[in-house]
Amino acid sequence: MRYAKVDLRLWHDSRFRGFGPPAANAQFLFLYLLTSPAKTLIPGVLRERFSTVFQQFGWSERAGLAQVAALAEVGMISFEDDLIWLPNALSHNRPSNPNVVRGWRKAYDAELPECGLRELIGAGITAFLRDFPPAFRAAFHARAKAKAQPPRPGPKGSPNGSTNGSVNGSENPARTHRRINSNSNRSVRTPAADAAGTRAPDFWRVLRLAQQHRDALLAEPTDGDRMDALKTLCAQHGVGYDGNLVGRVLSDARVARHLRRA
Repeated sequence: MRYAKVDLRLWHDSRFRGFGPPAANAQFLFLYLLTSPAKTLIPGVLRERFSTVFQQFGWSERAGLAQVAALAEVGMISFEDDLIWLPNALSHNRPSNPNVVRGWRKAYDAELPECGLRELIGAGITAFLRDFPPAFRAAFHARAKAKAQPPRPGPKGSPNGSTNGSVNGSENPARTHRRINSNSNRSVRTPAADAAGTRAPDFWRVLRLAQQHRDALLAEPTDGDRMDALKTLCAQHGVGYDGNLVGRVLSDARVARHLRRA
């Protein structure tokens, strides 16, 4: 048997908590992240700050960050502020139908703050769904395409003819998702970044990744797919990046000459 159900309320059970806090340990931390009550509908994606986790288990910040660094070093986690991603969780939670993926999309739009890691998660999901039937891929991208459509003109001067001045006539501005961070160049935080400031996008490390994985990038059918694949590699290896940087790396002569098809 490969899987077993775990009730996430375990972490709040008084008997379980009564055994006392464990010593700081990377294995224990990873098991907690896999089963944390802070999980979203997207497998492996959580909204929780590590400082809160350390306090819950009675770990010092130094001891806790050492465990986070150990997990990030081998590509098991990435994080930015209170957004945490376990990249391999998707492969162990394959969606059974497109409706499951639609749930992922809703969580992606409503719960994930706008930041560099959010883009990496989207690219990771896109790459993961590439081997699924088209309906699964469409389920994740349908909402994004719908957002891109301009509002239809209406007879009363508002974008759709509504009388309350809202964009769609029914949206409550107070419930509109607030943009947490609109800076698209913000880099993904890593344990090292927490210790010495935000890690800046690193052209040379991204370039090295592209060169090391050029065969895999070459196998991608389009430039967009190659960009998604390189973003996923950056996330897995904890390399800071932004969208412009990935495009620059793929167009760099040292990489581009390997990506030209005969």
